Amino acid sequence: MKRLTSKIYVLGAVLLTLTLASCREDSDELVPYSSTDAVIFKEASKSYAAQFKILWNGINQNYGIWDVEKELYGLDWDDVYDKYLPRFEALDKQEEVTDEELQKLLEEVMAPLHDGHIYAELYNFKSGNYVETSSSWLYNESREDYYVYTHEVSSQAYPADIIEEKYATMTGAGVLGELAPHLQWLRVEIEKLVQKTTPTEMELFRLQQLNALAQGLTVAMSMRDAAQMVLALNVLATKYEFLHMPGLQLYTPELYSNDGIKMQYVLFKGNVVYLRLNKFGLKSYLDAEESTGIIVKGTEGDVKLIRKVQDTWKAWFDKIQELKANGSLGGVIIDVRNNGGGDIDDYQYALGALLPPGGFEYAKCRFKRGTGRYDYSSMMPMIGTTLNEDHAVVTEPVVVLANCNSVSMAEMTALGVKRTENGRLIGKRTWGGLCGLNYNQNYRNNYAGNVGEKHATPVYVYIPVCCSFSLEGKSYEGVGVEPDIDVALDLEAYKATGRDSQLDRALQYIREGR
Repeated sequence: MKRLTSKIYVLGAVLLTLTLASCREDSDELVPYSSTDAVIFKEASKSYAAQFKILWNGINQNYGIWDVEKELYGLDWDDVYDKYLPRFEALDKQEEVTDEELQKLLEEVMAPLHDGHIYAELYNFKSGNYVETSSSWLYNESREDYYVYTHEVSSQAYPADIIEEKYATMTGAGVLGELAPHLQWLRVEIEKLVQKTTPTEMELFRLQQLNALAQGLTVAMSMRDAAQMVLALNVLATKYEFLHMPGLQLYTPELYSNDGIKMQYVLFKGNVVYLRLNKFGLKSYLDAEESTGIIVKGTEGDVKLIRKVQDTWKAWFDKIQELKANGSLGGVIIDVRNNGGGDIDDYQYALGALLPPGGFEYAKCRFKRGTGRYDYSSMMPMIGTTLNEDHAVVTEPVVVLANCNSVSMAEMTALGVKRTENGRLIGKRTWGGLCGLNYNQNYRNNYAGNVGEKHATPVYVYIPVCCSFSLEGKSYEGVGVEPDIDVALDLEAYKATGRDSQLDRALQYIREGR
């Protein structure tokens, strides 16, 4: 996973200054890191120690599971301050600071935290690069299944003996999917010009611009925030239009707020109905009001993508209803392996489409309610939205397939299926990031929000605003949801024969009840 992202940081006009105290002080004033960036971040643009103080205090005031860190892991955040401030101060005295030095120090600070979403970025003003890390990267990368990625189910990949004659597959690729086939064009164009022994001035200019575009695409497509990614891609599409790169165009922000969706429906023998999602963001496609707005304003490609997603989901849902009505439904599989999460409202379109209307309580949650380290709200129910339209409730076996790379909303789905009488979670332990997120950039409520702005301020920290727990009060952060039936993917067998050991185990459970 890429850890370093190159980008020149330009500090805007600063009208006010802020002197950061050299010692740690408790305060009941919530620092609005987004609304007063020019003030807060001035010193941090030229001091690593100032960056550390912002990083430490921002997490101190906003982090949601200090009690878990203390009780389960013995973490003392004050000790982290006392230990690492001198090391950041030492960097300020060095003439050169490499990205690797700053990266290692940032990783050491963040490693003790167990929230599965928290992500931090510091600007190395001596190199002009950003360094980044996530606690979850650090504690998950040692897992055996961390780099195991299965592929979408397809008629070519799966043996015909397990698929019914009725078979449907449709994919909505999204912006990254649309660009991927065209990146080879960019590499070929660059290579052709590099091979020229006596390039013309115009060819040298074109090579320079192609390289700049390639670098820009690398940065844009690595962004985790979809809205920022779309904005960056549209800037590149406008700036480098003269290069005529296939696939590089202006994108519709409303549609690609989810980065696009990849999904598949398959009917397996024994009337087992299967749905696979690479992420959650179905509401933009399936909600009548939202999708109609995009169709009216969108391009022909947008409309085609929406129709694909709608048709695929409807084929899956309608098949369940048809088989349920005639008494022949064998079971349902929802595959969220390698699913990076997404919109909590999507509960109604996956597991919630199989449950009764009215909502489904599957966990508890709480919010940060003050600047004190342990100022939390009381626990409150987390209710998964279930489908309101008239539908048959599935009482047959339901399996959710998950693995190490099932994150966030995918883990909410995994946790939910374990709360149903007829459900089982099969595969491997999930990522360990169930705390909720939103775009509360300006600290308008809940005493939580992002610290700074990604790739814009010298410090950026992405912090969840809602902390999730099991109904019994257990935290899954940094741990993940354990499967009911633990089975690894036999990757060699999958590559050789198309057999998916985890899917085969799910089919066995549904057919044999064990």
